Amino acid sequence: MGEHHPQHRRDGLFPQAWIEARERALTRDASDDFRILVRLLDRGGLLLGGVFRLYHDRETPAGDERPWEPLLDFVDEEITDAFRTIACGTAALIPYPRWEDFADPLEVQGDVLELSRFLKVAALAAEHPSVPAEVRRAFREVSSAMAGWEREMVDAVRRIGESYLAPAAD
Repeated sequence: MGEHHPQHRRDGLFPQAWIEARERALTRDASDDFRILVRLLDRGGLLLGGVFRLYHDRETPAGDERPWEPLLDFVDEEITDAFRTIACGTAALIPYPRWEDFADPLEVQGDVLELSRFLKVAALAAEHPSVPAEVRRAFREVSSAMAGWEREMVDAVRRIGESYLAPAAD
């Protein structure tokens, strides 16, 4: 499977578990349902790229913390961690030996909804007057774009659960 998505580095946004699952999903005999997960997760990473770059490209002179810096820390900690959690949970939804024992579509759906909440909170916080216009715009755009992604991702994960995994016994 030669080429990786640009953000699929061990030290990047996507964890190694996802990189390996992505390869499994792109094999010739994998179902389109799994390829859809790959496209969705790749697109989510690209959509979030703008706010991740805000964090990584920031330059704050020593002793000159801007009042909106905690918003960028929120990106690095909560939003990044939530996306990586989704990537790991989604990786478990792509078949491998005994995957049914570990795949948890409901947990992944919950993680997607949590990321959505984090993005909405960040977008609201970005409206503070101390936040520069370009940062405010980036958060608005990401929050809006990720709302559609959230719906698609939840639906795709639900389809995997309904189509490939036995319902949990009560």
